[in-house]
Amino acid sequence: MLTPRQGVGLVLIVVSLPMLLTGGVLTIFIGLEYSMTALAIGLALVIIGVVVMAIPGKPRPPSSPAIAAELRLLSGVTMPAAAGVAPPPRKVECPSCGASPSQVPPSGVVTCEYCEQTYVV
Repeated sequence: MLTPRQGVGLVLIVVSLPMLLTGGVLTIFIGLEYSMTALAIGLALVIIGVVVMAIPGKPRPPSSPAIAAELRLLSGVTMPAAAGVAPPPRKVECPSCGASPSQVPPSGVVTCEYCEQTYVV
């Protein structure tokens, strides 16, 4: 998906290419001053268009706290919990059958009561 800035750069390049090409051809065959001007303007616009497309945009902020939390999990960045606030409980499920354990021991090793699958929480 193109950003608006990249769209402007692309339009500059597309609009200036015919000017650049016709100016170059007319300069080679006829040698008119106008064709040299068209060649110079076309080249300048192509360069400006490439520079505009190459400028990086600002990163967009996440749209919701849930997406922000998911992005942090995916990137491996952990945020410290606020003082005195416990982290929200998360649902633990057996990777084999999807059942929730009745208790999670401090070691974190759980054996499913239904399918006998052992997993680490």
